Amino acid sequence: MIKKGRKFLKYLLILTVILAITAAVGTAVFVHFYPKERVLHLIKEQSAKFLNRNVNISSIDYSFKGIILKGIDVYTIDGEEKNSIFTSDEAVIKFMPWALLKKEIKIWSLSVNRGSLNWEFSKDGDNLSNLAKEIRGRSKDMDPPSFKIVISKIVLKNFSLNISGITGQFSSLNGTYIIDSTVINRDFKKLRIADTVLQLPQRNGILSPVLDLDIEKNLKITGSAEVKSLSLDWVYKLRSSKRQLPFKWVVAKLKNIKADTDAVSCDVTASSTLRDFDKKISAAGHCTVTIGDRKTVNITSVNGTIGESTIGLEKLQIDADRGEINTISANGGTNVHISDLRGIVKSIPSKLKGILAGRFNYRKGIIEGEMKLSNINYVTNSIELFKIPAASVNIKNSELKVENIPVILFGKNRAVLSVATIDKDITKIYAVLNARHLDLNPVSKLAPVKDNIASNGKIDIPAHIFGKVFIEEAVYEKYRTYSTRIDYKIKGSSIDINNIKTTIFKGTVTGTGRISLESERPVVNAGFKFNNIRVNDIEFQDENMKDRFFGIANGRTNLKFTLGDNISESTVGNVTFDISRGKVVNTGIQKGLILFLADLKYKLRDLEFREIYGNIDVLGNQYMAKSFIFNSEDIRMSIKGKLDRNLMAENMNMKLEFNNHFIKDIPRPALSLLRKYSKGSWYEIPFAINGKITESKNIKLK
Repeated sequence: MIKKGRKFLKYLLILTVILAITAAVGTAVFVHFYPKERVLHLIKEQSAKFLNRNVNISSIDYSFKGIILKGIDVYTIDGEEKNSIFTSDEAVIKFMPWALLKKEIKIWSLSVNRGSLNWEFSKDGDNLSNLAKEIRGRSKDMDPPSFKIVISKIVLKNFSLNISGITGQFSSLNGTYIIDSTVINRDFKKLRIADTVLQLPQRNGILSPVLDLDIEKNLKITGSAEVKSLSLDWVYKLRSSKRQLPFKWVVAKLKNIKADTDAVSCDVTASSTLRDFDKKISAAGHCTVTIGDRKTVNITSVNGTIGESTIGLEKLQIDADRGEINTISANGGTNVHISDLRGIVKSIPSKLKGILAGRFNYRKGIIEGEMKLSNINYVTNSIELFKIPAASVNIKNSELKVENIPVILFGKNRAVLSVATIDKDITKIYAVLNARHLDLNPVSKLAPVKDNIASNGKIDIPAHIFGKVFIEEAVYEKYRTYSTRIDYKIKGSSIDINNIKTTIFKGTVTGTGRISLESERPVVNAGFKFNNIRVNDIEFQDENMKDRFFGIANGRTNLKFTLGDNISESTVGNVTFDISRGKVVNTGIQKGLILFLADLKYKLRDLEFREIYGNIDVLGNQYMAKSFIFNSEDIRMSIKGKLDRNLMAENMNMKLEFNNHFIKDIPRPALSLLRKYSKGSWYEIPFAINGKITESKNIKLK
């Protein structure tokens, strides 16, 4: 046995020596019959003739690596050595010398080191296609080559593909692509691409494919690939649609790739960063992209995560050209936090929280699903505007109808909400809210709506919502309203109050309004009409006005204000009113009049007026009394001028008028003092008010 082993090693050694001698002899024969200068001249001459371009090669050398060509340049224009179409620092050719005896050049390895190929596009086409057409055209008139050339493997190292001149939709393809790759040729029927790293222009990503190409008949590709830091902003520029999708940088592994002229499919494990969002979305599933006039992306059997959310996706179909979703089918494994969805759906307010769980299907505009809602809420400035603790929602054939959903408003007010869709359109919703008690005081603490829905703070609601609100009792500061009914419509960036009716101060108020959501703070425009308001039920802040003003008021007002802290500062508008059976009892104004008309103090202390008219402009915390008239048969009083919310007057004019009947029983000496104010049967006495109007010291005779 040992002798046989020794004999085998002896024969192996002899065979190795023979092969070495054969290779050496073959190489020596090749060098003898094909000296470097002759080969260099032959390559340059034949290449220039074949390409019809100037070709330059700086040097040639033979080594154990093979034939080494250095300083290769192929120029773009015949006769002009400029604007190279191809350059390479070095090309190494490894071939089989004995194949030359069969008039074959069998290159089993061609390595191009630090090469560069310029692919230029213009209105006349691209330079590489034009060059190929030229070669095909000349080949018809050329003698067939005396040698058959076969290349088994091409190796590219640090190779640059420079693309330029592309305009329009695909202009982002311009740039320099860095390629390291090995291409293996199997009888010109199959190619294998391996050991590949393709760096996209401007650091837009790295692709590492391992692919087998069947090119014998129709192109077929199989294999796998790895994607690193692929910029989808760069990819989006290749689409006809300019709609920006939320995904930004992608890392992915593609397995079981199958591609032909009709479609590309593979199993994908991927993750992506999201635009203006600090969480990633990750998913694993199957993807098929159809190729043709209508490109579609079909994603199936996906299990994914985004933040704390899990998504079970049975199918997602996207129109790649339009960037629109055709079909979504999410299974019961979906458990989504609304805050995570903002990474994909930017219109969701950032302060809206909660969890959605269940299944969901969307196809050709039809929605079906069963969803459970839990802890849906919107919190801003530590105020919970609303909260839905729990609810079940069933959608069938795009029809939704849910009744008596428990809702908590402003942190403590309990209400119920009923919702239904209209005409099978999920974007048209009819909603009715019922509440027994509603405390509106938290509204005054709301800060600007900085909810980054748009750069200017604009809210754009992607639905048409309308319905009614019923509130048995509402409270704001010291005011209470009863039996409030509101008809509203919400669309886009506005909330329209088509009708509001409520009871306050034992009278009724009706009106309309609009709340604009186009800026950081909601802006309210409202017009109201009020009837039978009992003035004595109004709580005045000043002690000298409390329980001293009586009558029944009717009128109208138009106001504009901004919701948030200090609503009064932003309020502008106008109020007109009339008060019947009015009575003013011993106010600060009357005390000021009595200082100058002491003999009339008993008459002035309690004044009754048949009618009181008012026309007042509201300018934030300032009020401009355009006219404020108190009328009765024997006495009249009018006030004009500016005062603020604290009843501080500034150059306010007041005129007191009374007739002879009013003063018929005062002492005769007092009458002599009034004669200078006499105008016929009436007396007109002008006053000026500066300071608080309820303090008598601030009222002076003019």
